[in-house]
Amino acid sequence: ERYLAQEHAAHGATPLALTSRLGDLTADTLVAPRRLPARRGWYWITEAWALFRQRPRPWIGALAVCYLAAAVLLTLVPSAGVPAVTVVDPILIAGLMLAAHAQQAGARLDFRSQIAALRAHGRALAWLGLVYLMLALGVGLTTVLGALVLLPLRAPRLASAIGTFDLSMRIEPVLMLPPLLGLLVAVPATMATVFAPALVALDNVRVTRALKLSFLGCIKNTPAFLVFGLVAAGLLVLGALPMLLGLIVVTPVLVIALYVAYRDIYYR
Repeated sequence: ERYLAQEHAAHGATPLALTSRLGDLTADTLVAPRRLPARRGWYWITEAWALFRQRPRPWIGALAVCYLAAAVLLTLVPSAGVPAVTVVDPILIAGLMLAAHAQQAGARLDFRSQIAALRAHGRALAWLGLVYLMLALGVGLTTVLGALVLLPLRAPRLASAIGTFDLSMRIEPVLMLPPLLGLLVAVPATMATVFAPALVALDNVRVTRALKLSFLGCIKNTPAFLVFGLVAAGLLVLGALPMLLGLIVVTPVLVIALYVAYRDIYYR
């Protein structure tokens, strides 16, 4: 909690008497990921909404800065923009996790302080970004190789369908196998990375151990994540309806929910 101590000393803040079910941050310690009931997936979102309502403008501004940084990378580095964004992604997420942690402890949301705190973990987060990139490449290569191996087996049928305008080929099962293979790699890769930035930035966990703990935390709480995913999907749909304006609120709430889930799973 050295980062929070510096925040309180710099701004004269003292930890709030938190009514949140996340508890007293100064008394908690990182533990092995625990198994939670499915209903906790709903709790993560409701608690995140309560935190967002306390300080909505800084959160909207923070997400806008993150999207702007990603857009700049994509624009200035056309040929390598996507890999660059993938590498930077855990650094941006770690900064947001630091901000949520500071708010939960009662410190002021000063994102310049979060940037300074990130420097202490810059090397580890950079390595984590390279892991993100390798996993993304692994998902893409699995999908492409699956297509190269499986689709030629149906080449005569595909050629016949194209020549005769046979629309039934749209539901040819073999066409679904390559993306399914990619999904089989993407799901565990996502589990291994979803909490890794928070573990590195907030608890100084080594990258390899952070990936392992993240995977274990997700696999142990699959029911809770299913509930969370269903609610999140519904919120994203609702947020997209009014010309995407609702996403200005939904996106930061879901980001904060990631921090709430992290605290809920890894701390007692």
